[in-house]
Amino acid sequence: MIQGITEFLPVSSSGHLVITQHLFGLTQPVLFFDIVLHFGTLTAIVWYYRSELSRLLLQTKQSFTAIIKSGGLTKEMSKSEGLRLFYFVILGSVPTGLMAISFKDNFESLFTNPSMVGIMLVVTGIILFLTFFTREKRHGLLQMTAVDSLIIGVVQGFAIAPGISRSGVTIVAALLLGLDREMSAKYSFILSIPAILGAMLLNIGAIGDSETLSTLSIGFFAALVTGYISLAVLVSFVLKGRLAWFSFYCIATGTIVYFFI
Repeated sequence: MIQGITEFLPVSSSGHLVITQHLFGLTQPVLFFDIVLHFGTLTAIVWYYRSELSRLLLQTKQSFTAIIKSGGLTKEMSKSEGLRLFYFVILGSVPTGLMAISFKDNFESLFTNPSMVGIMLVVTGIILFLTFFTREKRHGLLQMTAVDSLIIGVVQGFAIAPGISRSGVTIVAALLLGLDREMSAKYSFILSIPAILGAMLLNIGAIGDSETLSTLSIGFFAALVTGYISLAVLVSFVLKGRLAWFSFYCIATGTIVYFFI
């Protein structure tokens, strides 16, 4: 449930898992169980955006067909939202993947340091607070650029550190780059699909080290249901321009963790 609730709310799921494990004396869950939890939240994203993903995939297929027939890549890129999103998700995933592979050990060392998690939560809170000063923009997918996707991908890479909210910092980055609220949320969560899949693949070697089937099933469905609800809640907050409200929680929680845990 903690994984599902905090995966999408901009409060850092990894940070909250570190805090919970420290408070209750829990050990780090076996990697395969962690993969199952991430698969639960991944399923929540796909289900929530199922209509949008189906439409965009169909557009992408049609665009590739048109490109093969006419060779007009530039023309298709300028008018097909599906093709543009497909391209930008791949492009944005590149810096995230490179950072994850290059600095994996550095980021993982932070998972045993609650004080650093507290600092990172405060940083997340400050970043979220910046949205108080952003104005509603009208830039949609057709106005988005390759540079935008790369910047958001780099920002997502830093969110590997526990305490830095992936959803929070990527949505804020998109808003600051001029994307409208709906597109900022949509791109952030669809961009997370390859990121979550990548994290699962990096740990796939632990597939034999698992919990019982009942434990895996409970974990999967708890992450799926709570993840879907928290995703819907966050999208609502973003569309209403209330993302900054979470900044107070992050700053308060981070301060408490740093000084008292």
